[in-house]
Amino acid sequence: MKLKQYIRILIIVGTGTFGCNEPDIPTADDHFLNYEIPPVPVETDYVVGALYDRFEWNSNVPETPSVGIYDGNMGDPAVYAQHIDQANTGGIDYFIFTLRSTVEMAEFQSDSLFISTLHQASNAGEMKYALSYNFGSMGLSSNDRIEDEGLVPTFLKDFELMLPYFQQANYMAIDGKIVVYMAGSHNLFSNDSEALYQQLRSQMSGLGVELYLIGEQTDWTPPLRYSMRFVNAVDAVTHRTYLDIEKIEYDRMIMLNKYCDQAWTYHQEALANYGLEYVPTVAPSINPTITNSTNTNYVIEKDAQFFAEHCNVARKVSGSNKLVILDSFNDWNAGKQIESATSYGDEFLNVLRQQFKVN
Repeated sequence: MKLKQYIRILIIVGTGTFGCNEPDIPTADDHFLNYEIPPVPVETDYVVGALYDRFEWNSNVPETPSVGIYDGNMGDPAVYAQHIDQANTGGIDYFIFTLRSTVEMAEFQSDSLFISTLHQASNAGEMKYALSYNFGSMGLSSNDRIEDEGLVPTFLKDFELMLPYFQQANYMAIDGKIVVYMAGSHNLFSNDSEALYQQLRSQMSGLGVELYLIGEQTDWTPPLRYSMRFVNAVDAVTHRTYLDIEKIEYDRMIMLNKYCDQAWTYHQEALANYGLEYVPTVAPSINPTITNSTNTNYVIEKDAQFFAEHCNVARKVSGSNKLVILDSFNDWNAGKQIESATSYGDEFLNVLRQQFKVN
């Protein structure tokens, strides 16, 4: 009986104690994303490179280019001439063209023909460009590394074959170093990435070319093999666009630019510890349902204010060379294009210029 009374007393005392010292209850105001991203003034011109896509038109594309429907697979010099004019409107400094490895020679030749066809445009020499090297057809993996597959000579030969591009007056360079975008470079599986890249740089240096390599990794990921794939290998790292969001990631969608601010700042600081530059990738919109009606990722429609705020975050984390990648100039099939359309005109080209150019 005494024991029951003692327990009853403890309960009463304990309840009274907790009632007098209620712990602070967290609210939305306490969330770490409850802050305003400060505006970053445009005090200098940023260097904007735009991915230029090769594609076949999908009939589900809801907009129409201002230049009309064109052959996005074979290339049209007359259309490209107008694209250069639009790029100048948007303050785009250079286009980025895909060039696939000679491990599939037909793909390499097809991409080469596409690039050369575009450069028949009357004003092609006025627009700088860079190559996006795609080695995906090598089929590399953690169990199939480039050395073990005997593909190092192919890798080196691919870059040697790029030399005629590098020697053109309008090829993009940073401080005299030739820019090459390394698509999916976190998947360049190697027994020794540092040695592989050193071999590449030595070869190209012997041909009179110093390289500035921008490595790419997937979006919404932590550092993917920084020490194994990027350090003492590439010069800078970027991500694919963060606008590609699964619907289960609702918080990312409603606070997208704050998530980008947190993630990009983290990567910028982590890369700085390795002496690498971070290059943010921005996009004006995305619509994955155009090519796949069952895709459950979010559709992010074009919105000038959102795009301006997205670009502001990019300015905040852009490195010493003030580099920014745009994804993309003309990816109509994914709804990521910034190219002028009959529905919205040059609106987003103008936003791009306002966000990255002094004038």
